[in-house]
Amino acid sequence: MTLREEAIISTGLTKRRVAALPTLDKAEIIQRKRHSRWQRFRIGARCLRAVRDAAYFRAERDAFLAGLSFPREIATEGVILLACNGFYYHSFARGMLLSFEKVAAPQSVHLHISGADQETIEDVRRLADKFHHLALSLTTDDASIAHSLPYQSVYFTALRFIVLHGVLTTTGRPVLCLDVDGIARKPLWPTVAAALDGSDAALIRRDEKQPWRKVRAGAAAFAPTRQGLNFTDALSRALLANLSKLPRYHVDQITLHHVSEAMTRKDGLTVAPLTTSLSSPELDCDPLVWTAQSWRMKNSEEYQRMLRSIEETVQVPGQDE
Repeated sequence: MTLREEAIISTGLTKRRVAALPTLDKAEIIQRKRHSRWQRFRIGARCLRAVRDAAYFRAERDAFLAGLSFPREIATEGVILLACNGFYYHSFARGMLLSFEKVAAPQSVHLHISGADQETIEDVRRLADKFHHLALSLTTDDASIAHSLPYQSVYFTALRFIVLHGVLTTTGRPVLCLDVDGIARKPLWPTVAAALDGSDAALIRRDEKQPWRKVRAGAAAFAPTRQGLNFTDALSRALLANLSKLPRYHVDQITLHHVSEAMTRKDGLTVAPLTTSLSSPELDCDPLVWTAQSWRMKNSEEYQRMLRSIEETVQVPGQDE
């Protein structure tokens, strides 16, 4: 059974919605998985300008966030932030939300869906009403930026770090950004709080040569300190600046790297290490979040079996309610 068929069965979508579901065909697979030397230089220059010039792409960022309503009262220690499009919601994010509920620890999650239709929005609201341990909030955008790019996935991977500044400033609580194609297995916040203790942010850094591989964006935590807010401010503006140049490869990790490095040198930003257990493809190491990083893993029987198990264990509303 294919990933698309599993998404249809697990969410109880109607035949009309099946026809409307987007597919990930070969045109959406990014073949050249790197930036050219010139592109790397220009990306780095735009990141540095975002750090130095507070007005750079501020109007564009503020216009994007202006239409979004974020929760102001958070009962938990921090907020988990997820972002995706409608297809990724039905295929992955929905299962991840159910896994948070299954962990049975009080948790606030903010979900942002790009290009969500009414049926998807209603499904999220049904889940939010039924959850006992999860406080779920939702915002959406019209996906116009995604539609302007050669590869829409470039926008979707960067999206949570654009929305992040709005969530951090509005809630005043620490925020953990996660990939949506994961399954939570244990309470996350004790680990995140320990990593952020005395720091403005916590990132998974890697000893890699290429700048787009030096930071793993699968999990990243941010504190509402003065420098933490300055960091997310510059990060969101730098991402929009880089997306405006219609990149043909992902800009989330390379932008995280350049902005964090520049602000560490210039502004004294403190960045702590974050454990890979929050975004790990290895089940053998007993991770906090098991992540299906590749399409091979997403289509694997193991991942699909875990999603089915969560659906069966957690009592959620059906499509016919």
